[in-house]
Amino acid sequence: MDSYRNPLTPGVRHRPSELEVHTSLLEMARISCGRAIKGRNARPIMFLGLKGTGKTVLLNEIRINARKEGLLVSHVKSPEHEGLARLLYPEMREVMHSLSGVESAKEIVSRGLTGLQSFASTFKIDTRGAEIPAQPKPGLADSGDLEYDLLGLLAVIGKAAQAAGTGWVLFIDNVQYFSKEDLAALIAAIHRMSQERLPVLLIGAGLPHVARLTGEAKPYAERLFLYPSLDALGQA
Repeated sequence: MDSYRNPLTPGVRHRPSELEVHTSLLEMARISCGRAIKGRNARPIMFLGLKGTGKTVLLNEIRINARKEGLLVSHVKSPEHEGLARLLYPEMREVMHSLSGVESAKEIVSRGLTGLQSFASTFKIDTRGAEIPAQPKPGLADSGDLEYDLLGLLAVIGKAAQAAGTGWVLFIDNVQYFSKEDLAALIAAIHRMSQERLPVLLIGAGLPHVARLTGEAKPYAERLFLYPSLDALGQA
């Protein structure tokens, strides 16, 4: 077991306390966030556990800590029967608007907003009440292939965040509700962010079988993610 997943101190024979487990998980997330914002290879995290094991509370605490470190954060709770495109659209819009106020990122964000408008049109997302001061242009996020289009938008956000000297951490709860196609698109996009060392990181949570679901969606997911189990750690 690697040092991230093992809450035990080598050579010390005792069960980890709840505080030790909690602290080790917060540190795991802090390291991934720190590596991402510095353009280093950062592994996304998928917390696993049954209902009532504190996954949502942990995500909230990590999100608060990330914001304190100057990172842009978004939190999505995946409801049953809701698609990934509709869930991520408002979060991508919000983070782009946040970055548009940074001079060094404005040009990149402008291109991203046109792509976001194309994305909304392509996936039939209701944008009433959402202000996007850009008209859709062909070439970005308009293919209708969610995996390809999402990758393009996240890359733009990553480059804009990089230019602004920050990063974006996307928190997603209840990952088990995503379809196989949506999960594959999300994993592929996050994998590309890691390969290109762009400061976009996913920290998710779900039931224990999410590890199997991600592996079925993309076989390389088991090498991409860290999968700390709140159930196992709490009983270790």
